Formats: sequence, C-alpha cells, structure tokens
Amino acid sequence: MNSQSRYVVTRTPLRVSLFGGGSDLPSYYLESGRGAALSFATDRATFVTVKRHTEFFDDKFRLNYVVSETVDTIAEIKNNIARETLQYLGNEGRLYISTISDLPSGNGLGSSSSFCVGLLNALHMFADQSISLLDLAEKACHIEIERVGSPIGKQDQYACALGGINRLEFMANGTVIATRVPNGLKIMQSVSKSSVLLWTGVSRNANSVLAVQDQRNQLKSNQDYLDKMVKLADDAFQMFCHDTMDAQNLGAMLHEGWRLKKSLTELISNGSIDSLYADALQQGAFGGKLLGAGGGGFLLLVFPPEKIDAYIEKMKNAGTKLLRIVPSEAGSQIVCQVPGNGT
Repeated sequence: MNSQSRYVVTRTPLRVSLFGGGSDLPSYYLESGRGAALSFATDRATFVTVKRHTEFFDDKFRLNYVVSETVDTIAEIKNNIARETLQYLGNEGRLYISTISDLPSGNGLGSSSSFCVGLLNALHMFADQSISLLDLAEKACHIEIERVGSPIGKQDQYACALGGINRLEFMANGTVIATRVPNGLKIMQSVSKSSVLLWTGVSRNANSVLAVQDQRNQLKSNQDYLDKMVKLADDAFQMFCHDTMDAQNLGAMLHEGWRLKKSLTELISNGSIDSLYADALQQGAFGGKLLGAGGGGFLLLVFPPEKIDAYIEKMKNAGTKLLRIVPSEAGSQIVCQVPGNGT
C-alpha cells in the first residue's frame, strides 16, 4: 500500500435499529428469500485515525483502542477487525491506528461495525484510493462475517456506512438493497424529542446471543417470529413514506417488536432489563426495545411528549445514565486528511 497521506481521521456514526433485527442473519434470509430492517444513524460516532508510523519507532504497528498493541507483523495483532482488515487490503507499510468512540463498546449501537467501516474508510483514503459508501459497507460485511467469523448479519455495516434512515433488504442472493426513507430523517428527528436511551449498565458481546439465534434448529422455531419482525419493518417503512409515523405509533410498534424479539432466545433479556422496561411503561412510555442483539446495552424508550422530561428527571435522580440521541444524515466521513511527502 503506497500511502499518500501522513494521517487520516474518519468519523462513522453509531446506529439505532428500529425493526427487523435478526432477519439480516444468513440463516434467515437465505431460507426465507428476504429479510428487512429499518434503522437510522445517530449523532454519536466512532473516530478512527490512521497515521504513518516512522522508522524512529521500534515497532512497525501500533494500535490504541481499549488497550494498546505494539507489534512487528500484522499476524500478531490481537484486534480481530484491525488484523483482518490490514491483511485483506494487503498493507505492507508502518502504521499507527487509534480509535475513540462517543460511547463504550457493547452498547447495542453497532460499535464494532462502526469501527470496521471507519477503519476501511481511513485506510483507503490513506492510500489515496476512492471508495463508495456502499462498497465500504460490503467490504465491512466481508471482513466481519467471512474473515473474522463473527455470527452477525449485514444491517450494522450498511447503517453505519450510509447514514440517514434506511430500509435494508437482505436478499437470498447475498445482495443488500438500501432504500432511503423519504422524509424519514425529519420525522425521526421530531419523534426523537419524545425518546430516550437508558443505559442498562451492562456492556456485552453480541456474538454469544447471535450465535444461538443463528443456529438452524433455533431458526426453525423462530421462523414465525422473524417473519412478523420483517413485516413490522415493512409496515414502519410505509408509515414513514406516508407521513403517518409519530411517537405513539412508533412506541407501539417497538413494543410489539420487543415482544417478538424476546421470544427468539432467553439470552436476549433478563430480570433487570424487564424491570427497567416495565417501570418505563408504568411511567407512561408508549413502548420501546433493547438495542442490539440483547443481554445489555441501551434501552430505547418512546414517551408522550408531555411525559418524557419527568421520566428523565426521575431516572437521573435515581442515578441512572440516560442519553438523548439525534438522528443524523451523515454516514462514514473523512474529517481530517494531512498530506505526506513520503518520508
């Protein structure tokens, strides 16, 4: 890889999945012929820096994320996504890679895919190679699913790469059809004023939950639930298109989707999460769902506009961490590029 830059910084959004999660697993869409999900990018993001690492450092590769790594070969890199991405792109140069995020990993907002997309974007720009957002998404899917071997689907990579609010269709031939929701961002920005993310206090690795869900015998028992979750995604897409989506409708549909999702495997929820959700309903929430595969992360809750502030104040006083999120049009972006002179 002949680098043309001294360093590059990318910004890649985290995403909120509203409907259809689980139907992006190959065990489902290859059998059923089609999966569908509805998700949007947020104003919270992962930042990846790729910098030339000069020969004045003893190590050839240095990585900083939750931990620091200094190694001399790509094969020695412990971060699966970084290692497989560098091997996939055929990197031979000395590199410093650093990542920071607005939120901790294991949050249910697609953090690993956000990192993968952002790293791919940075490495392409570092080498002065152009790449489309759709190609970024597909390459991230290849790295995470095929090379790393994570038992995940294709929703997160596309949601984080493309930005905005999209219906994503997962076809039996392996392709993904991304359709921007007309006027969806404006509607979602309005609805988000009645929404809040509640931190469960648990960071979790989604792979263990998804691995169980993706098993063929589990799929057969979950087929009906997943079919209904896909229909919810399609119905919500039509409501956005016809400008009939509001906080009450979204909350009610999320509630139904959460009921279906909990039926997929007992690993998705637990007594603590169920208690938090039940309390929100008691406080007037229309509905909501746990974001991501399950087991922890953030709960998305939708309230009547006149009740959201009182709920937030009550939970903050109880020591609970909450987050107001804003839907964002921006996908993965280059936010800084400093040219180099080859030395």
